[in-house]
Amino acid sequence: AIPMDLSYFTERVSQAFSEYLGGILRSLPAIGAGILLLLVGWGLARLLRMLVDRIFKRTGLHGAAERSGVDRVFSRLGGITVVVSTLAYWLVQLFFILASAKVMDLAIVTEAIHSFFGYMPVLLTAVGIFVFGIWLGERVQHLATTLSGSVGLVGGRILGRIFFVVIVLFMSITALNMAGVDTTLITSNILLLVGGILVAFSVAYGMASRDILANML
Repeated sequence: AIPMDLSYFTERVSQAFSEYLGGILRSLPAIGAGILLLLVGWGLARLLRMLVDRIFKRTGLHGAAERSGVDRVFSRLGGITVVVSTLAYWLVQLFFILASAKVMDLAIVTEAIHSFFGYMPVLLTAVGIFVFGIWLGERVQHLATTLSGSVGLVGGRILGRIFFVVIVLFMSITALNMAGVDTTLITSNILLLVGGILVAFSVAYGMASRDILANML
């Protein structure tokens, strides 16, 4: 029979505390090494971010991005230089977080970061397609507006905006497909919307040209 007295409970609590404290003491070297790796990664990530920023500004890459219109696409995020330097910063940080998690034997964190690194090429490709779509849409919009103004056509700005929206929609769906998102429902709704717009335009155009066609007949 188990003795139900104070000494028994005191012994059990003391044993549990000793095992818990021993586990912490055994883990201290790994925890210290993991924290050290995090600090090193933080310092290297900051250094790399400053180097990327200086490289973009001193080699003329920032000016080339401004002239090509790429910097305007990232203007809300601070510009292409800020985006690239921040991306480099977090890549280094994630690498050292992964190394620290391995040292501290954090299997869940390690598996999550491994999965993220495996998905990153697909994610970067999808983001690149989307950014290219915005850049291409702005180029086409500017070209359509300029050509319409040079030949005296009315509504060139509206036509350019329509081109921009169509290109961005197409590239967005392509980017989502690349990222593994099912876009069947989105594509169906867009096709219905475009079909409705075309039918409405056809009816309006037919009604407007009714007198002209009557005179030709």
